[in-house]
Amino acid sequence: MLEHLPPDLAQPTLTELHRLAADGAHVVVTTPNAENLDENKIMCPQCGSIFSRWQHVESYDVSKLAGVMAAPGFETLICQPVHFGSSRNWFKAAVKWLISGKWWFRSSQPIYLPNIVYIGKKAG
Repeated sequence: MLEHLPPDLAQPTLTELHRLAADGAHVVVTTPNAENLDENKIMCPQCGSIFSRWQHVESYDVSKLAGVMAAPGFETLICQPVHFGSSRNWFKAAVKWLISGKWWFRSSQPIYLPNIVYIGKKAG
């Protein structure tokens, strides 16, 4: 949901998430990876407004996402590009990593990975 929030709302939202999270709690965040917002703009045929087809208002890369999550105090455990595929097995991978510490989405291939997964922890 982070890509749907303008920056002036994203930071207060994450600060509140940090406040509400229990000490030691994990947070999992996903966003598109370095999305070109202009590529997905469309025009409303009724009023002529131009907007994102997906209602995304902010684009994140790994560095920006890690920084946004660090600002309220989350410790980054993983922040990397991934390809979720159609089955959305990323959630199972995130849970597996949280249990075992072994992350299995890593890729050594020089391909574009369209999503980012962030797993962080509230220190405590």
